[in-house]
Amino acid sequence: MLANFFGMLCDACIKAGGLLHWDGISMIFFGEYPFPNSEE
Repeated sequence: MLANFFGMLCDACIKAGGLLHWDGISMIFFGEYPFPNSEE
């Protein structure tokens, strides 16, 4: 259940990161920038 919750959290972070340009959050979770086009 914890893994499922973590998966949902990551999915939410991916969507939020893409919309709000949370580069810092994305880097913490994934170790890199999954949205290299967010340079604004």
